Amino acid sequence: MAVQQPAVLEYAGMPAISGSRDMGLALSGAKVLVVDDDPDACELVRVVLEENGAEVFATTSPVEAFEHFREDKPNVVVADIIMPEESGYQLIKRIRSHERSEGGAEIPAVALTAKARVEDRLDALAAGFQVHVPKPVEPSELEAIIVNLLEKDQKVH
Repeated sequence: MAVQQPAVLEYAGMPAISGSRDMGLALSGAKVLVVDDDPDACELVRVVLEENGAEVFATTSPVEAFEHFREDKPNVVVADIIMPEESGYQLIKRIRSHERSEGGAEIPAVALTAKARVEDRLDALAAGFQVHVPKPVEPSELEAIIVNLLEKDQKVH
């Protein structure tokens, strides 16, 4: 029986992160919207989630992310906080406002950010994110967080 080597994913400015390529397809069928102004970070998250079966729309533009959100509601949103065009806080507030105006349920959202202080976590939760995750994150941890959010969301609806 061969021992599987962990995959190493890395991008500019961030330490390498590793995870098992044998995580299964725990996110099979889940639609995930990813927005991060760093193209490498955005691509990394897209690859990790797609490897776990998710259908991912990834963009570096919060404006494009919101338009996609309105057109094709995802099951979960993963957003950076610090972006030049519009912050992740502003984006999630726009999403929550749109959900209220449409009478829809709140879609789970993850703040995936380098802002890792306790105050940052509280700000993210107050803005409308369910989870605050500091970068870098292990692929298996990100997968588990999203699976957990999706399971909680299904129990509520």
